[in-house]
Amino acid sequence: MPEIPEIQVIVDGIEKEVVGSQVEDIIVFDGRRVDDNIKQVVGTSLESVRRHGKAIILQFGDTTVMFHLRLHGFVRIVDDISFPEKGWIVAFHMGDKYLVLGDTRKLAEAKLVSEDELKTSPDASQIDENTFKDIVSSSGTIKSTLMNQEKILGLGNRYVDEILWRAHIHPTKKGRDLTDDEIHKIFITMKEVLDEAYRQGGDEHYTDVYGNPGRWSSSVHGKKVCPVCGTPLKKVKVGGRTSYICPKCQPEP
Repeated sequence: MPEIPEIQVIVDGIEKEVVGSQVEDIIVFDGRRVDDNIKQVVGTSLESVRRHGKAIILQFGDTTVMFHLRLHGFVRIVDDISFPEKGWIVAFHMGDKYLVLGDTRKLAEAKLVSEDELKTSPDASQIDENTFKDIVSSSGTIKSTLMNQEKILGLGNRYVDEILWRAHIHPTKKGRDLTDDEIHKIFITMKEVLDEAYRQGGDEHYTDVYGNPGRWSSSVHGKKVCPVCGTPLKKVKVGGRTSYICPKCQPEP
């Protein structure tokens, strides 16, 4: 699933290419994933775009549209829609360009939302350390807490595995059992990983609005051997999600 770095890269592309442009028409390719009232933004201009956790928020006058990419969604900005890419869901005709939401698995969605509907959890890229400490010092496992969008916005499986591996923390360790130094290490590592991935255009499995893949690659998620110590990586289930760990670098609590 695209996470903070990938979504921010897409937001940057939308801002550069179509913010300020008027919506001339909306072409729906898959009505199951598009709000029934989406065409009410026709005739309005895209005033702003921002990231909210893993979602893209588009502001058209008084109407707010949310793109959520789910697991494999993507956004494209193209000059022509005569030959749709596989999985296109909806296209916004804006000036001489089209803003397209797509998903080969048809799970991404475009819907109208109100500000009250958006989660109010702090964002992982913006959260301060004291707030972070209060949130993670709980009875839950550290991985489950970091991935819980009700507590912290924007993180998913791939980046949390990376953060915990670099911080040498086992994902099943309870937040209440973490030392202050460990919490500080996780916090600093989280900021470093997100910034590093963003500067590299996001993860290699996802693309920007032009279809270019990111250059960042996870050190452990989906891999077989720890790049630091050479130990075979192990897969463990945490909160129903598969986690990749190094048994040597991340000893069990």
